Parts: sequence; structure tokens; C-alpha cells
Amino acid sequence: FEGGINEGTNVVVDLRENYGIFCSIVTYPVVPKGQIMLRIIPTASHTLEHVERTISVGRASVGKVGLDWGDGEIVWQMTSVDEVWGDPVPAEFNGIPVGEGEILIYGDGITYIEAYGKMNDDVIINPLLAVDVTNATDLEELYLNTNRIGSIDLSNNLKLKTLNIARNLFESIDITANTALTSFTADENSLTSIDLSKNAS
Repeated sequence: FEGGINEGTNVVVDLRENYGIFCSIVTYPVVPKGQIMLRIIPTASHTLEHVERTISVGRASVGKVGLDWGDGEIVWQMTSVDEVWGDPVPAEFNGIPVGEGEILIYGDGITYIEAYGKMNDDVIINPLLAVDVTNATDLEELYLNTNRIGSIDLSNNLKLKTLNIARNLFESIDITANTALTSFTADENSLTSIDLSKNAS
């Protein structure tokens, strides 16, 4: 919705105090300037079935993207453009991984993937165990925080500017090919060293 941090805080407090709904505020640059997004926070009263994963997939231009939650059925959506600021708006998919939990994303020119996990009583709900983005050569932003991923091949993602792998199982990661990288978050892993010598930015 439109507004600033003060309006968002008032809504969050009202939802918590009067309706028992726990939310956090998301502001620019995740959403366009002048807008606020609320993310619902699961509590101990939720069961695993109550909590769906949310995966956002974006393109530099308006177009179709698809996601298969593991059952062989592809759900298609269109990305869009913010009417006020003209920024690309990702398509948002909500669901629960099925089978072995392999999620497949389809679409040309994908620049943005957000697949961070959700937690309930310090347990990650339906975490991703592996991610293959080798064919997403236009990818610029990748958010995989709060999952159970231990390795990833980023050698083909030469346009990658933002990478968040916080709260995963990484012991090592090779980002030497990602010379465009300007933002890297990797706290709460088991990394012992990272080569940033080629990330001049």
C-alpha cells in the first residue's frame, strides 16, 4: 500500500494488537519508493500445512514466468511494471513444494529471484536444499536466505549484482566470476574464507 514507515508501523501494531496477526514492514528498495509491503510472520500456532513458501521471479521487461512446485504442473504469471515509478514488479508465487521439493522456474530474461525461507519456532519451513541458476544468465538479484542450501554454481551469472545466502549451510562459495557483484550477504553460514579480489566494486 502507499505510505511511509510511520503508516506501516501503525498498521503492523494494529494488526498485532487487535487481530493477532504478526507482520513486518518492507520498504524501498525492495518495493518502489512511497510504498510499503507487509510480510506475515508465522507463529508457533501455525502448522507446516499453514505456511506456504513465497517465491518471486522478475524480468527486466514485462513477460511471462512460470513455476513448478514439484508436481509437474507449471503455474504461469505475468510480471508487470509499477505504474508510478516504472520499476519492474516481479511475479509472486505462493505454494508448498511437493515430491522431493525440486522447484523449477521458467522464463526468458529472468533478472530477479527471491526465495528466502520462513521460520516457525526456529524451524525453517519447507527449505530449499539446492538451487540451479546456471541457465539464468541475465540474473542480477538472487535472495536465497534462510534455507538449507550448501552449494551453488554462479559461474554463468556474470550480471549478478546482489546475492543473499544468509542462514544456509555454505562452507565455501565461488564468486570469482561475479565481477559485477556489489552486495553480498552470507552471515550465519560456515564459511571460512571468501575470495573477493575480483569484485572491485
